[in-house]
Amino acid sequence: MTFKDSKSDFKIIDITLIEPDPQHPRLNIDEGSLKGLANSIEKMGVIHPLLVHPANASGRYMIIVGERRRQAAILAGEKTVPVIVRSCAPEQTLEVQVFENIGLGVRSALEPRDMANALQAIAERFESPEAAAQHFGRAPTWLVQATAAANLSEKVTALLDAGKISSTGAAVQLEKLAKR
Repeated sequence: MTFKDSKSDFKIIDITLIEPDPQHPRLNIDEGSLKGLANSIEKMGVIHPLLVHPANASGRYMIIVGERRRQAAILAGEKTVPVIVRSCAPEQTLEVQVFENIGLGVRSALEPRDMANALQAIAERFESPEAAAQHFGRAPTWLVQATAAANLSEKVTALLDAGKISSTGAAVQLEKLAKR
């Protein structure tokens, strides 16, 4: 049976029952990135379930996809995590891991202006920009930069929307120049 045709079961399991895959292609995980993800998990929990092989005879699962989430959940102090239990032949495991991390069709980041607008809407719920930045586990300067595209003038926004400016980053730079 191929991975595509295998049955999936959703469970919440004890994180200590999940073992890392010794053959996983992700050998290096940036510590800062891991801390940021741990901060997110502390605030919201694990949003996307981990994908694991079915339990072996000793009741332990092996991670297929989600090693960073597993490590960040441990760092965040989580005791249980959501998982999708799915059989995967050893010769297909690496392929599944690579396809997940290529991201094509799996995940797509928000367009920078959409992300800036969303971050600004969340930040406005806090008493200060510093408190909002702390909520995201980032420095206040990060919040200023991350929300810059939400504060473009009507003229620069119109140029961006019309395709006269090639990127949101270029629009932010043009806005800065225009204010000088």
